[in-house]
Amino acid sequence: MTGALKAADGSAANPSLTFGSQTNMGLYKVGATQMDVAIGGADSWMFNSSYMGVASGTGGMISQSNSAGSPSFLFFNDLHSGIFQPTASTLAISTASTERLRVDASGNVGIGTTSPTQTLEVNGVAKATTVLAGAGS
Repeated sequence: MTGALKAADGSAANPSLTFGSQTNMGLYKVGATQMDVAIGGADSWMFNSSYMGVASGTGGMISQSNSAGSPSFLFFNDLHSGIFQPTASTLAISTASTERLRVDASGNVGIGTTSPTQTLEVNGVAKATTVLAGAGS
C-alpha cells in the first residue's frame, strides 16, 4: 500500500479503525489534535500533541520497572532522567542516569541513599532555613 490511509472521524461507540469483528474497539479522531482509543465502546486512552492518558474510569498507566539509567517515565529531551520502580512497592527518581531519591514501601524517603531507614534520610550535606524538632511548630 502506498499513500495515506483515510477514515471518518468515528466515535468511542463506533471507532474509525477497528480490528476484525471487534467493531467497538479501535482508534478514532476526537478533534484537530486528539486521537483516542476505544475499548468496548468506551473511551479508554487519549493522545494529543501535549499528553497521553487514561480517558476515564479507575485505570492507570502501566509501565516496565526499568532502571535509573532508563527510567519508565521520562522526558522527551532527556531519556536518562525520570521516575522508575527499582523494587516492588518502591518509587525512585533519577537524573543523569543516577538514582537521586527513593520512597520505599514503608514511606521512608531517601536522598542520596537507596535504603532509607527513617522517614527522611539524607546521605550528604543538607541545607535548611528552619529545622523543627519534636511537636513544636
